[in-house]
Amino acid sequence: MKNLTKIFTLELLKFRKQGLEVSDINPISALADTIFEKLYSGKIKKKDISYTLEKISQDLMKAQITNLKKKVSLSNKKFNINFNNLDITKPVYQAVFTAHPVFRFTKNLSNEISKNASDKAKVKIKNIINIRDGISLEEEHNEAIKAIFNARDAINDINFEIINENKKINKNWKNELPLLLGVSTWVGYDLDGRSDINWRTSFTLRLKEKKQSLEYYIKNLNFLKISEVNSIINSLKKELDDTNLAIERFSNINKSTKHFSKNINNFTNRPSKLCSSFSISEKIHNIAIKLSDDEDITNLMLIAADIRKHGFGVGEIHLRVNATQVRNAMRPVDGKGIYISKSEVSSRVLMDRLSKLIINDKPWTINFKNLELESSTARRQLMLAKQILKYIDKDQPIRFLIAECEKPITILSALYLAKKLGIDHKVDISPLFETTKALEHGHQVIEQLFSYKAYAQYIRKRKQISIQTGFSDAGRFIGQIAANLAIERLQLKIAAAIKKNFNEDITLLLFNTHGESLGRGGGQLNIKDRQDFVLTPFVRNNLKSLNLPLFHQTSFQGGDGYLLFGTKKLAKSTLLNILRHELEDVKHNFKNDLFYKKSDFALDLFLSLKDFQEKIYNDPSYFSLLTTFSNNLLPKTGSRPSKRVLQAGLERQDPSSIRAIPHNANLQQLGFLVNVISGFGKSALLDLDQFLEVHKKSSRLKQCMEHVLNAKSLGSLNTTLAYSKLVDGGFWVNKSYHGKQDENLISFRRLSSHLLKHPIPYNIKKIVWKLRDDLLDLYRLTELTNKKSIRVANKERSDLDILHSIRIAIIIESIILLSKVPSIAESNEYSNDDIIALGLKLDFINACNIIKTIFSSASIIDQSVMLSEKENYSKINKGNYQLIEKNILKPIEQNQKLIFLISNLISNKYGALG
Repeated sequence: MKNLTKIFTLELLKFRKQGLEVSDINPISALADTIFEKLYSGKIKKKDISYTLEKISQDLMKAQITNLKKKVSLSNKKFNINFNNLDITKPVYQAVFTAHPVFRFTKNLSNEISKNASDKAKVKIKNIINIRDGISLEEEHNEAIKAIFNARDAINDINFEIINENKKINKNWKNELPLLLGVSTWVGYDLDGRSDINWRTSFTLRLKEKKQSLEYYIKNLNFLKISEVNSIINSLKKELDDTNLAIERFSNINKSTKHFSKNINNFTNRPSKLCSSFSISEKIHNIAIKLSDDEDITNLMLIAADIRKHGFGVGEIHLRVNATQVRNAMRPVDGKGIYISKSEVSSRVLMDRLSKLIINDKPWTINFKNLELESSTARRQLMLAKQILKYIDKDQPIRFLIAECEKPITILSALYLAKKLGIDHKVDISPLFETTKALEHGHQVIEQLFSYKAYAQYIRKRKQISIQTGFSDAGRFIGQIAANLAIERLQLKIAAAIKKNFNEDITLLLFNTHGESLGRGGGQLNIKDRQDFVLTPFVRNNLKSLNLPLFHQTSFQGGDGYLLFGTKKLAKSTLLNILRHELEDVKHNFKNDLFYKKSDFALDLFLSLKDFQEKIYNDPSYFSLLTTFSNNLLPKTGSRPSKRVLQAGLERQDPSSIRAIPHNANLQQLGFLVNVISGFGKSALLDLDQFLEVHKKSSRLKQCMEHVLNAKSLGSLNTTLAYSKLVDGGFWVNKSYHGKQDENLISFRRLSSHLLKHPIPYNIKKIVWKLRDDLLDLYRLTELTNKKSIRVANKERSDLDILHSIRIAIIIESIILLSKVPSIAESNEYSNDDIIALGLKLDFINACNIIKTIFSSASIIDQSVMLSEKENYSKINKGNYQLIEKNILKPIEQNQKLIFLISNLISNKYGALG
């Protein structure tokens, strides 16, 4: 086997040089053609390609491990947190573990990456080029649990240091449990745009989490060998036994009415349930206070703090739905419609009526039968919350997240349902502001809600208001930089609205959701830059000047986000660095940043960027680009569907039909993060002199520009054009015209004939020319600001270009193989054209399945059967399934594995999928 990397690199550099002289030469396409030609002629073998990819994988894995070390900032620094005037009993930061479809590494590979980043001794990474065949919700939950318990172990370590520091300055230190840090999760509880998780799944997961938390507390208490807590250990053990039995009962519930009734009644009728985590925490804390040994006191306080913070679960849970699901949950009340109009006037009348109902209506009583029969997702989720609070833990709050929230009546409706279920005192209703409308008017939504007595009372009762801002969808709708600026403005306006409407202390719980990659707002190389991007120093300073308490939360998503908590050591470094940053004073240069002083300039830049991105987003050519290959370049990386589950008649035929992760992941795989890079150069040149002046002195503007340039360093529109050629009839015509590869000439012509009927390539080229024209402005801008060119030079980005070229060559081979499928009878459900169409969408899996169905005899015998009777039929029969399997299906299936492997390696270069 040969490592072809050096050969391919030399070829690539040659084509790049030629491309500078002859504009029609695309280096990516040229290298792909060369690789395909060498495969066809036998000069290189498929095993050489596999070996080359393995070597590239090793280099990328080393980079992944290095970057992970930088992200968590592993060091032996002292604790160095200033505890003067710090109330350690008030929450400061919470890590939220979410499960988007971004689990691209196998579980074992994730573990090995974490160990390598965590330990000085190198751990040999095995099966480096393995990819997931798929992942279930249970597997996602298990990986989340592992990361969460590493985080909780780390929090206990950090809390130990907090208690010791507090001893030095506070004589009443025994009375104060450290509650600065915590964890949350929505894995198993997120129903935004999906319908495949039922209430039994979520409730059983919460029971399993209770079991794991009880085992954790029992183990930690037993380890201390303090006799005073033996009675508590015994009560926890009894609850553990009952919880194990409950898990078994809920796991066995089926559609049998008798079975359902028996199991539910046995669960609900159980006497002496232990459902108050606060009471257990308080008992342990009271025992600690009465002890004389400081070490025993500290250790018991750590457990008491952990139970107080996380209760009978692994962490606070987030139940997530979307605004449409809340709207669908609002049925007529007292014979009158609550949710019947879209007009603002009518909605104010409805909201006034709804507010009165919230105050005056009596709550419902429900049981598990109501939960089982409820068809509305939002009602079912809140009923689930009711039963979790009643039967698992009555003290731990539950977050109710509403995605795509744009109207105040949506939030008031959720409050109405929570009040009717008697759980409004424990449920934090949190709108997610992520759409263009929500980013522009979210503060008005909140301010309007403040004018209704029911909502104002609810906020005063909870003593906090929960807001979620999303970088994923926001970055998809208006571009990542414009979204970042819009989110910052929204956060500032909401803070001002809270201070204006409430005299008492109301905490702003601000949850920023983002991914790990550049396209979703979390691509920074260290914790400080990451936290400053999602919640800027300017916002932090503004909240401080308003004297508005902040409780900040950010997300860690799927495989890549969990790597930061892959070991206890990594988790501690991650959380300790976050805590340090959340508590430190904002630097002077951020407080007086010129970007904010030049408000007209900043607004013009934002509006221009937003306008550019919105025009791209709404351009039909952009949708053609995104859907060129559907999502078929993306391996299965999660249990959630890549498209939102919509009701009939609500199907979307624009980029909003593609969720944020596959949207960004498709852009990654096509070679250019449009939603990060495009529009910045053009917008900056609207007032170049002022941009250059501000850029010299503004950390904020440099932060935005750095994000763009990091994405551009990986981006290539040549790559996008190279992929577009695959669906261009002219590409295949030219291949047949040049008369090479005699065996493939018929295939070339068949493919060109099929494609010349479709205008897709023109649409893709049209959008690429628009993006390339915009890119010229970014080139000029960086030459003026950074005094250097960002055009690719020498061996820069060569590994990424080689990966794309190899994949295109493999795709070409697979498409040609599909065009060689023997003629299918007209009576069949599918035609040869259907199979070719699937191939051109890169849906090789379904194409192969159709071929198997049509040509297989469904015989029970296989190739191992040998008969003494002679025959030559199988060698000459082109419709023979064995020949089709050997010459077409197996090579395509082998290629499919390589295609998905390369997708993973490309994501490695970006630091995450999507």
